[in-house]
Amino acid sequence: MWRRSAAFVVSAVGALVGLGAGVAHAEDSPLPGDLIITEIMQNPAMVSDTSGEWFEVYNATATTLDLAGLTIRDWGTDTFSIGAPVYVSPGEYFVFGREDNPGLNGGLTVDYVFTGMNLGNSDDEVEIVDGGGVVIDVVAWDGGPSFPDPNGASMTLDAGILDDLLNDDGLSWCEASSAFGMGDLGTPGAANDSCTPVDPDADGDGWTVGEGDCDDMDPLANPGAAEVCDGVDNDCDFVVDEGCVIDPDDDGDGWTVGDGDCDDMDPLANPGATEVCDGVDNDCDFVVDEGCAAACTVNATGPADGSDLTAQARFFFDGDCDGYVVQLSTDPTFPDWKTYWFGSFGDGPAAQSYTLGASLWSALGRQFVSGGYWRIVGAVDGVTADSTVRSFYTTLAPLAPPTPPGATCSPSLNAPADGAIVGDNSPAWDWDDSCDYARIEFSADPLFPLESTYYFGPLGTSNYRIGDTLWNSLKARFASGAYWRVVGGAADGGHVSPSRFFAYEPDPA
Repeated sequence: MWRRSAAFVVSAVGALVGLGAGVAHAEDSPLPGDLIITEIMQNPAMVSDTSGEWFEVYNATATTLDLAGLTIRDWGTDTFSIGAPVYVSPGEYFVFGREDNPGLNGGLTVDYVFTGMNLGNSDDEVEIVDGGGVVIDVVAWDGGPSFPDPNGASMTLDAGILDDLLNDDGLSWCEASSAFGMGDLGTPGAANDSCTPVDPDADGDGWTVGEGDCDDMDPLANPGAAEVCDGVDNDCDFVVDEGCVIDPDDDGDGWTVGDGDCDDMDPLANPGATEVCDGVDNDCDFVVDEGCAAACTVNATGPADGSDLTAQARFFFDGDCDGYVVQLSTDPTFPDWKTYWFGSFGDGPAAQSYTLGASLWSALGRQFVSGGYWRIVGAVDGVTADSTVRSFYTTLAPLAPPTPPGATCSPSLNAPADGAIVGDNSPAWDWDDSCDYARIEFSADPLFPLESTYYFGPLGTSNYRIGDTLWNSLKARFASGAYWRVVGGAADGGHVSPSRFFAYEPDPA
């Protein structure tokens, strides 16, 4: 509460309306804090200010208060005094008004009619002082910065704040929300409205939680909103994205599966892409490499499908590729781990042939005692073409495992050293032995199982270098490095060297 002490001359004459005057009471004169200003109608809408202005005080004590001798004023020249006894009961809300006729004042009951004082619409004060100039209570409003600035509604002190000090703070006040009389808002003569709504509209979208707002922090979510496909229950019907087709764009290329993206994990494949000759359906028209000329074609001409390859194997083919490899496998799908590669063997459309050496075939062929498959693969500019697949059978006996080194034949390895790093070009594989012939074996497994071991031979008595094209194909098979050893053959059987490991030189960054 504001505190002021000054001598004022009482010049306004007030009139008591209703009961109170001339009746004997056991009453007290109010002290500071006993009488609290709780409501002010400074700008009515249904009637004029001269008829419809009023303010309300509350008896916060447990005894009846006599208002005789009090002066109500502002900090300018407006003032009126109460001369005759005027009694306010404990807990009573008492209304001072400029007009007592409900037909003129907006429809309220006035307890005391005053003259000589106006309530300013923008900023003004109501101050109650006793005969000695002691301030009982005062409210000074500012027209908006702190206090509310209503039109057609009273400024009301929060119902939970009946205190002569807290009512100095504009934040303790709000616009009234209950209608009275002719339609203005206020609670003259009764307990005030709460300034804290029971069911607030926190996001300002016109819907409260009580009215069905399922997210009162999101103004775009309420029962009046339209549902959109955004993963949010926009219309608050407890169903998210109803009527929406969930169709994500996983590869971020702007096309979803529903839009026709045939590979939503590949951003380069979609209906807007251009088809390129890479073996992929880039434009998602269900045709691969349309408009692309075959880079090369290759035709396996012999031996015929189902031939006996017990004897030394010779393969015939023709095509228009830059180079070729022969592939053999026990599986017609030619999986990497069961496929043997041999090449390159020339190019051009002229007929070609390749013969596996007798000793190599003798060693290799025994892995195909149940038969196998062969094909020719041609390549040009990095694009490959496969021939038809042909089957074969053999009557060779299974290859016996090599025996440990003996006195007659004992191969030992010279180069590369164990753990060597080899480059793009095949190194010279060098060994010493006293065997009739030898072969090199390569495997990713130090035990050299038959199904993953590659053979090259017969190779004489030492030193062998694999052709670069075949070496590059082997590198693709042994990307993590491999083991190598030499197996020598003599009259007393086969003999095997210890194995060594090698790895590939990493590609430059």
